[in-house]
Amino acid sequence: MNPKQNRAYYRCAPISHVSTLTRVLEITESELRHLVGRANSLYIPGPKFKKTDGTYRYTYKALPDLCIVQKRLMKRVLRNVAFPEYLQGAIYDPVNPRSYIRDAGFHSGAQYVIKADISNFFPSITADHVTAIWTDFFRFSDDVARYLTALVTKDGFVAQGLSTSTYIANLVFWDIEPNVFSRLKSRHLTYSRYIDDVTVSTHESIRTRTKTYAVSQIIGMFSCKGFRAKRSKLHILNSSNRMTVHNLAVNRGVSLTKQKRSQLRSAVRQIEFRYPDEIDTDQYYKDWNTVASRVGHAKQFHPAFANTLRSRLEQVRPNR
Repeated sequence: MNPKQNRAYYRCAPISHVSTLTRVLEITESELRHLVGRANSLYIPGPKFKKTDGTYRYTYKALPDLCIVQKRLMKRVLRNVAFPEYLQGAIYDPVNPRSYIRDAGFHSGAQYVIKADISNFFPSITADHVTAIWTDFFRFSDDVARYLTALVTKDGFVAQGLSTSTYIANLVFWDIEPNVFSRLKSRHLTYSRYIDDVTVSTHESIRTRTKTYAVSQIIGMFSCKGFRAKRSKLHILNSSNRMTVHNLAVNRGVSLTKQKRSQLRSAVRQIEFRYPDEIDTDQYYKDWNTVASRVGHAKQFHPAFANTLRSRLEQVRPNR
C-alpha cells in the first residue's frame, strides 16, 4: 500500500453551491429546504439487536421521502470516495470486495492480535463530526454541509441502519487514521478497522512496550475525536491460545471456531429430529432455511464439513 492509498479521497469535484447539490439529489431547492426542515421526524425504529454485554443496538429506518434522497446521496457522493484497504466495513467495492471475512484474513497466522471496540459508536457520531466531514474532507461549502448534515443525522447524531451511516462512520477518522496506520506499520504491525472494531496484529514476537504503544495509538485515535474504547472488549491475544477476529478463528487461516461448528452440527441434528412430525409446518420451513443458510456460510471456510451437513439437510427438506 503506497502512501496515497493510505488515505481516503473523494474522486469528484467538491459541491460548492446548493444549486449543484439539488441537481445531484434530483430535488428542487424548495423541496430540499422543506425536507431538511422535517427530516428529524422522518425516522421510525428499525430492528434492535441484543449485544453480548446484554445491552441493545438500536437501528432506524428513514421514511420514503428521506430514504430516497439518502440513497441518492450514498450512490452519487459517498460511493465516489476511494477508501484505503484497511477499512473493510460496509464499503461498496466491486474490484476488491470488503467484508468481515477479509478483515479477519489480514490477521491470519499472527503471533499477537490486539482488538479494540468503540463504545456506543453511532450515537457518539455527532452532527459536528458530520459537518466537519463535509467541509474538511469533501471540501463542500458551508451551506451544502449544513443541508447534508440535516439529511443524515437524527436528533444530532448518526443513526445506525441508514444507507449513509456506515460511510460516514468510515470517514470519522479520515484525517488521523492514516498516520496511525503508518506508525503501526513502521513497527511491523498490521492495522484494520471494521466500522467500530479495530484490530492490530503482528507475525513477529514483540515486547510489552510495543503492545502498549499499539494500544495507546488506538485509544488516542478514539479520544482525539471524542470517542471511548469499550474496556470490556480491549483484548491482547497470542497464538498459544485461540485467537478470533469477528468470531472467526485466525490462528491458522480463517475458520469457524470449534464451538461454532459444534453448534451448527447440533442445529442440523435438531432439524433431523423434528422432521417426521413437523415437515409440513411453517416454523419447520423457516428454521430449515435458517440452518441451511448457516451451512452455506460455513462452506466458505470448511467445504467438506458443510457439504456433509448439507447432504443431511437435503434428506429432511420441508414439503415446499
